[in-house]
Amino acid sequence: DERPLTVTGALQTMTATACRTIAIFSTKGGVGKTTVAVTLATIIQMELHQATALLTIGSAADDAGVLLGATSLHRVTDPVTAVSLPSIFEALRRTYAYVFIDAGSLFSDVAVAAFEQSNLLLLVTTPEVTALRHTIQTITRLESLKLPSRMLKGVVNRAGSQWNLSMAEIRSRLPIEVIAEIPS
Repeated sequence: DERPLTVTGALQTMTATACRTIAIFSTKGGVGKTTVAVTLATIIQMELHQATALLTIGSAADDAGVLLGATSLHRVTDPVTAVSLPSIFEALRRTYAYVFIDAGSLFSDVAVAAFEQSNLLLLVTTPEVTALRHTIQTITRLESLKLPSRMLKGVVNRAGSQWNLSMAEIRSRLPIEVIAEIPS
C-alpha cells in the first residue's frame, strides 16, 4: 500500500516553472478549502522559503484575511474578474515562486479562468458521502472543460474522523489521486 505524497512533496515534484500556480476548489461548502489554501501557502513560504501569494475568488477573501492575520504572505485584495485575471497572473508570476488560488465553490467564469492558468488543481473533500458526491461531480465537470486530468489531485480534510467513509472507500471511488489526508 503506497502512502500518498504530501502536498508539499507534490508541489516540489511539479515541473519547474518560473511560478507554480495551485488552485484549491470544492463545490461543497464547509470542507475547509480556504483553510487548506492559507495553510499550504504559509507552509510553502515558511518551510521552502519561497515567495508566495494567495489570490481569493469570491467571498473566501474575508475568511482568508482572518486566517492569515499578520503573516507576511502576500494576499491579493483587488477585486478579480475573468477579464482582469490574466493581467493579475502576469504580475504575480513576475514576483512569486508560488501562487495559491482559493477558487471558491462556484464554477464561475473567474474560477474556470483560474483553473486554466493553474499547474495543479487540488479538490478538497471530507470523508462524508455528500462531499464525495460533490467531488466526483466536480471532476466530471472539470473533465468536460478539457482540463488535463493529471493536474487534478484530491485532498481529504478531516481524515480519520468519525464520518461515513474510510480512506480506502474514498480512494476507490475517486477517479483521481489523493495526495493528502489532513486529520481532524
